[in-house]
Amino acid sequence: MQRDIDFIHQVLSDTVLFRGTADNLAEKLLQEKNNIVSAEKGKTIYAPDKFNRSLCIVIDGICRAKNNCGNKSVLLNEFHRGDMFGAAALFTDDNCYVSEIVALTDCTLVFISQETADEFIKSDSTFAKNYIIFLSDRIRFLNRKINRFTAKTPEDRVLEYLKTQPVAEDGH
Repeated sequence: MQRDIDFIHQVLSDTVLFRGTADNLAEKLLQEKNNIVSAEKGKTIYAPDKFNRSLCIVIDGICRAKNNCGNKSVLLNEFHRGDMFGAAALFTDDNCYVSEIVALTDCTLVFISQETADEFIKSDSTFAKNYIIFLSDRIRFLNRKINRFTAKTPEDRVLEYLKTQPVAEDGH
């Protein structure tokens, strides 16, 4: 079990939220009850009508975010080790979550409750800044998605998609 906790601690330390924060911040999170959750493949983690006011960090496995519009499902994102989701649920009074998050594989997840996030933001300015960086990156990601979905022509949509793809080190 200690090996698992050490692994989880390392993944947390490598996320944007915990980079440069006080060493005990991730440890404090891991000491709280029910923060570490296993989700079996196919399990819905968040749905528009069922979610926690928590930010989730994927420790192991893959989760997928999608929006269901009528009979059409739109893939929004996939989350892998160290990726986070749930920011839209963390500090809101809304009773509806914006998308559905499903475990694509068996997953290990760590949840940061609204109360814990608030405490960390107040007690560690680096965590607060990292959270702002994370939110800024999410806004940029969503703006790119909007650009892709609202491009005027199929060619423009393909171009917007290609702009988001990684480039190999040799430039190809």
